[in-house]
Amino acid sequence: MKGREETFRKEGKNMNYIRMPDSMVQQRLDQELADVLMAISVTTNSIARHLQILNGQRKAKGVNLNDKR
Repeated sequence: MKGREETFRKEGKNMNYIRMPDSMVQQRLDQELADVLMAISVTTNSIARHLQILNGQRKAKGVNLNDKR
């Protein structure tokens, strides 16, 4: 998880472990989740738009809309 990785800092060959407050880790996880959900929203809107366009094209051609092909 990105939030967990960010609680540690690597300096050269050594890994220094820095304890971040749980609230900061939670805020980063919340932000990462919000970013993922926004990306899903954008993607689903794009898919819906393309499906509407395809549906309009099929209607214009007189294709049976119940046909699963």
